Amino acid sequence: MKKIIVDVDDVTLNYVPALVRYMNAELGTNLRKRDIKSWALASHFPVDQTKAQRTFESFHRTEEFANLRLVRWAKQEILELTEQAEIYFVTSRGDELRNQTEGNLKMKLPEIWQDILYSNWGSKVEIYRKIKPWAVIDDGPHYVEEALEHGINAWLYNEPWNQDVNGAANQKRVQNWREFMRKIA
Repeated sequence: MKKIIVDVDDVTLNYVPALVRYMNAELGTNLRKRDIKSWALASHFPVDQTKAQRTFESFHRTEEFANLRLVRWAKQEILELTEQAEIYFVTSRGDELRNQTEGNLKMKLPEIWQDILYSNWGSKVEIYRKIKPWAVIDDGPHYVEEALEHGINAWLYNEPWNQDVNGAANQKRVQNWREFMRKIA
């Protein structure tokens, strides 16, 4: 059976929209998801960056973070995917967020719950080497590039923060879960 690695944040769970809502409420700003153009999330907020970074970090201690919503079509397509592949959830989150991350996915996807693999804010290459997946879907162009460099099929889940991408990752972009499922069929 094929193995497919599925990223957690903004491929499975809607992380950035919840973060933006929280940061706006805390900082009195009015940004939207589409305003986030890079991975330096806190830097998009027009306030003192020390305060923005502290607010960003405090988001991970909130109920909203512990209960992120699923990305549109994620549940039904991931469930369908389990009929043809072994699914591995992978995140760049650190171990310090393990309880919230696993609690949320257990609640949202109890039918396919399994351990989540954490890269602890770093590269996912070691996870790719260990799992030897057939495919990866991620919103991080650097993770898609890493997978492609290791001969793994990989697709970039389209988001505002991954628009300035050149190279192979940009060529394998998908707009949503349904398009991903068509591509791998």
